[in-house]
Amino acid sequence: MSIPAFPPRPLTALLLAGALVGALAAPAPAAAPGLTARALALVAAPHEAFLAAPRSAPFDWSSDGCSRTPAPWARIFDGPCRQHDFGYRNLGRGLRLQRTEATRRWVDERLLAESRRLCAARPGGAVARALCDARARAMHTAVRLLHPRWAGAQVSVRPVPAVRSRSAGSPKTRCRRPFTTLTMIAARHAHQKVSISKSRTSHAVM
Repeated sequence: MSIPAFPPRPLTALLLAGALVGALAAPAPAAAPGLTARALALVAAPHEAFLAAPRSAPFDWSSDGCSRTPAPWARIFDGPCRQHDFGYRNLGRGLRLQRTEATRRWVDERLLAESRRLCAARPGGAVARALCDARARAMHTAVRLLHPRWAGAQVSVRPVPAVRSRSAGSPKTRCRRPFTTLTMIAARHAHQKVSISKSRTSHAVM
């Protein structure tokens, strides 16, 4: 049995239209407090524990590792970088569980802390550990400078100058991506510091 369709009365149509507009304009439901606490706990954990955690929904677990960094650095700091990506992609972007500048600073500090912890346990002596630590600090500096803020105005970053190199006796200008340029400059500075430290130590022994 078919039911004939009657055209809605003007008042009924108005009420239906108002309900539809209200539903579209209503804000999305806030994330459960437990979800935010879980994300914060995963970022606060040692990166080994983070990597071993089950990949549960609705979190975004994707990562590009230590992108735009020299390959040796990317291999050393892969775990902390993946944990850092998780913080950015769930607390800042994506789920936006706690999108504040204070949270971004904390996530960046966690990257530094876990990277430096890796460096402290690396073999090779004090010089190797000092170089590793300098690279960890350079990565942290690059993240702070080159990523936009999570709240308020965007950070204005001054362009990084090109790196000049000499080939076949003639100067050539080679442009790098900003992240790579900054980390390479910081690494060069770290090498100079270690060289000076080694020179002072050898003089003291003599």
